[in-house]
Amino acid sequence: MAVAVNRLSDRGGQVTKQHPQGRPLAPKTVRHIAFLVQACLQQAVDWDIVLKNPMSKVKKPKVPRRLVHGFGRDQSARCRDILTGGRSE
Repeated sequence: MAVAVNRLSDRGGQVTKQHPQGRPLAPKTVRHIAFLVQACLQQAVDWDIVLKNPMSKVKKPKVPRRLVHGFGRDQSARCRDILTGGRSE
């Protein structure tokens, strides 16, 4: 199962000229797919279709955190002026 998860991140997407075996999928997409498969297999365990969930020990890919850039003072003041129509409170 871990091999399948790794293969998704390497070449699980759409086939293009640049990627004849499939474009790499984003870590977040692979993570969503892995959790979906794990949930389906867990339901199969609950229904006594399979004995144990093979995805339970597979490490899901980490999603890198993005740096969020907030407004500076000038941008905040300009945004506030636009939203309030230039009125001060």
